[in-house]
Amino acid sequence: MKRSLAVLPAVAAMVAMTIASSMPTIQPPALGFQWSDKLWHACAFFVFGCFVQLAGKHGFRLGPDGNLVLVVIWSACFAAIDEWHQTMVPGRTGDVADWLADTTGASAAAALLWLRRSAAFRSNR
Repeated sequence: MKRSLAVLPAVAAMVAMTIASSMPTIQPPALGFQWSDKLWHACAFFVFGCFVQLAGKHGFRLGPDGNLVLVVIWSACFAAIDEWHQTMVPGRTGDVADWLADTTGASAAAALLWLRRSAAFRSNR
């Protein structure tokens, strides 16, 4: 995979999430429990974390440990910037709980990468 193409999904996701968080009236569908929006945040950032993994592996050509760190730091920083951005959008608020849900989702993607790598390592011994 070409290096520049590997970064494209992560950048496209960042653009899409920024556009969505710029809309004052957009809300995810309710799932029937109080904090269902946090689940949506975690799911969106899980997918984003997978895209960042792709960028780290093929775009930046980081080793496995560097890739895990990249996923968590890039996602946490973008989530913080997005929550701050929402404080300037009429009808929206920035929320630390949303940031935690975002970071948790991306960290789950990093954990999945680590588990997959660990399983592959054990099977090759």
